[in-house]
Amino acid sequence: MIKTYRLRNLLMGGGATGEELDEILSLRDYQGAMYDLCNDRRWMRDIAKSPLAVETLCNSALALKMIWESDNAQPALWAEKRAQRFIVLSDVALGVDAVRASVANKLISTPWNVDSSQTAVKNAVAMCRAPELGVTVAVGTGISYSTDGGSTFHKTNINTSGYTDVCWSPEKRLFLAVASSKIATSTDGITWIERNGPGAIDSICWSRKFGKFVGYYGPYTKVYASTDTLEWEEQSTTGGTSGYPFTSLSWSDETELFSAVCANQLHVSPNYVDWSNKGTGGHSGTITGAKWIDRLRRYVVIYSASPYVRTSLDLSTWITPEGQPATSGLQYKYICDAPELGVLAIAGTGSPLATPDMRTWTTMSFSPSSNPTWYGLCWDPSRRRFVGVDGGSAQKVMTTHSWEA
Repeated sequence: MIKTYRLRNLLMGGGATGEELDEILSLRDYQGAMYDLCNDRRWMRDIAKSPLAVETLCNSALALKMIWESDNAQPALWAEKRAQRFIVLSDVALGVDAVRASVANKLISTPWNVDSSQTAVKNAVAMCRAPELGVTVAVGTGISYSTDGGSTFHKTNINTSGYTDVCWSPEKRLFLAVASSKIATSTDGITWIERNGPGAIDSICWSRKFGKFVGYYGPYTKVYASTDTLEWEEQSTTGGTSGYPFTSLSWSDETELFSAVCANQLHVSPNYVDWSNKGTGGHSGTITGAKWIDRLRRYVVIYSASPYVRTSLDLSTWITPEGQPATSGLQYKYICDAPELGVLAIAGTGSPLATPDMRTWTTMSFSPSSNPTWYGLCWDPSRRRFVGVDGGSAQKVMTTHSWEA
């Protein structure tokens, strides 16, 4: 532990160059110390705020390799050497070998498979994945699940219509699905318990910091919060726009903020009750989707008009990536990251778009030809594939090819 503290202080004080850090990490004891740092989320968060530490880590091949392999450290966290500049490190600098880069390219260029025969997925409007279980859940009219990366969805014991959202708590090891008057919980995504809910809930998410599920009913700006899904607190929110629901609701451990789109503008909250309207960041269009991406260490925001994609670290300074997706009035809402491959995908109406660098965007095609309306998008790292659902009557499930690195 002493060497861990020494290494942390060395990084925070800028006491070594990247090459010198490589020499230090060639010693077994300090490899263990770096491993301890990488797996301590709080320490890594503090280190990430030090420009000297970031500069050293970004120039150490061994440190980046350990960051890449850690569950609690995101490689692109170290990509920002200057607060006002968007930098994407090369595959080599991130410790990503040529095979992984090749897999990312194949993932983007190979058409999605569209399966219209999955009757278990009915009127799906939301989905999420529990990486600890390897289970993907879709909700709408009833609840369905998949244990094979979306290749096959199965019906559960819940057939109630009107489910609007679903989330997963890794700490509670619990799924929670919400509807206008019902909630349903499951520890495995397969067998569910349905009970009366605290009220109508449009959207739901889990916050590690508060240890609570947090849900909203937009038209009346109500918030419901619960640690166990049995007892709920109800409060009126401040700062939202009455009559409009919260969409794209999420919590970020990195920023310690809730974020949501309300009335086509971005809102954030530190405590799930008091919300600040960040507007559109000076953009003339409206916001259709927004999400904090750990790998990029930025919010990614989608707009209804050009430029369609912008990013921000602090929601004060906005950056327009050099490359922009070519769209034709398509409304993109869902944002999903594949950190293992360094690929970001967005979807809404029509063909999804993907980028490996926020500069080059590829319009992804379908086989057979299709024009789905997306109601959810997940990444399955175990199979190296994206999974999406169409909420229409066609009951479509869309998956990318499962490329193994």
